Amino acid sequence: MLVDLPLRRRVNLHIFPATAPEPLRHLLFRDWLRTHEASPLRRREAPARQDDP
Repeated sequence: MLVDLPLRRRVNLHIFPATAPEPLRHLLFRDWLRTHEASPLRRREAPARQDDP
């Protein structure tokens, strides 16, 4: 679900059952991206993040 918030902020909301493994997988991937600045995935997303307030 994509939710529009004031000031052009958007939230991509994921809802999982309490026992689902996906939230941990998402957090591990997020943390990996934060620690691997040279990753091609990180460089590709950088211009998109600059538009966020």
